[in-house]
Amino acid sequence: MKKILIIITLMFSSILYANPAPFGLEIHKTTLKEAQEKYTLIDNGINYYSKGPMYTIKNSELPLDASKVTLIFSKDENILLSVSATFNKSKFESLYENLSKKYKLLFVDNQYATFTDDQTIIHLYVPHMSFDSTVEYIFNEFDNLKEAIHIEKIN
Repeated sequence: MKKILIIITLMFSSILYANPAPFGLEIHKTTLKEAQEKYTLIDNGINYYSKGPMYTIKNSELPLDASKVTLIFSKDENILLSVSATFNKSKFESLYENLSKKYKLLFVDNQYATFTDDQTIIHLYVPHMSFDSTVEYIFNEFDNLKEAIHIEKIN
């Protein structure tokens, strides 16, 4: 009986510590090959920050009500670092409610919110004068790298 409890505990602990998996693609775990097996990906060049490949999911396969989904992978390991999904602006409130139930809220402002699950930052926002809302799932280390490069460019 004790062994069964230990096995069940180990199974659930790995689930509890899993990174977010938007559209079935786990951040910092899914490989490019796994993503290609799940979706038809369109090459979108090399990402400026990660120096790795960047893809969009083929429009006919877009999940939910997304109008565009972009995936960014690491240069060497081809591991998923970021998922960015664009939705109609009217989806902002429902996206906010769903994210609020799953993740810790770090910051909220008018049509902008940031959430975390410790290893991933999730940004939800509506760009000024836009008809779209965007949700980005970004692995923390990649987010920090992007910020450092951005600050370096400013200085």
